[in-house]
Amino acid sequence: MRRIGLPLVVVAALTSGCVDVVLDIDVESDTESGTESDQVDPQSEDGASDLVDEGPDENIGAEAVPVPGVQIDRVIDGDSIDVILPDGNEAEVRLVGYNAPELFNNDQRTCNGEQARVELEAVLARSEQLSILDEGDDRYGRLLADISLDPDDEHPTVVAALVASGTGLATGDDETHRRLMLDAAAQRLGMWGNQCGEPQSRDLAIGATQVNPDGNDRFNLGEEWVVIENRSSSEIALDGWVLRDDTTGHRFTLAGGLPASGSLKVRTGDGTSDGENLYLGENFPVWSNQWETVLLIDPQGVLAHWVFVG
Repeated sequence: MRRIGLPLVVVAALTSGCVDVVLDIDVESDTESGTESDQVDPQSEDGASDLVDEGPDENIGAEAVPVPGVQIDRVIDGDSIDVILPDGNEAEVRLVGYNAPELFNNDQRTCNGEQARVELEAVLARSEQLSILDEGDDRYGRLLADISLDPDDEHPTVVAALVASGTGLATGDDETHRRLMLDAAAQRLGMWGNQCGEPQSRDLAIGATQVNPDGNDRFNLGEEWVVIENRSSSEIALDGWVLRDDTTGHRFTLAGGLPASGSLKVRTGDGTSDGENLYLGENFPVWSNQWETVLLIDPQGVLAHWVFVG
């Protein structure tokens, strides 16, 4: 695919919109205070009552003037589209600020991934006139963009519509998209519900987190951690379970077993793993200090548990 001659005008800094939800997001500044971020578990009794492929290199921070007249050539997956630009050139668009479930897992189509592709097609079909919101290119040469919908649509852009329907994950710094994601999760819409069936276990869950350890995170990676808990009275096999964030780049496959009422502290840095600690051996922080989505996915690709930290 080639992209030539698409006009782009940067006009202003993005400002977050406001959506009325019960939860107020108190996002911490990215400091080295070592204070652990508050977390909300939307699947706990209290949290539920309060909540209503590697991601792209996102150039978020400037709003692009809409360029109308985009034609959809092919929907590749839940967050990638081949388009024909107004100048007749072709481009692959990667939706910015959004990450859909993977379309394939071990060469098999996933339920959530296929649903995401179908939903993207349906959202695009809602508008007769599509305008592209160009944010630049990523390292793969894909055009990073959102796509505006008709002015009378409930949601102004494709990404907002997909996040609101629970189809995929809001990424980046858009607070409106975060609130739409919280609301979708609280209502168990799309990937947050049971559209792919029940997970292998509801007793395997994310417990406490420490995403902002003391000092500079890069030099204290062993103290950046997420706890996985076995909340049952029998051992649970971890083989094939995945712990991840809202990107595909931070995706960690687990193994072994977790004893009844046991817990496993998954630490980012180097160390000697044992029955209570798993060291990932990463060289950089995995979890964001300001806002994080932590996901636990069963071996069949079904979302079993999640927490929002921030």
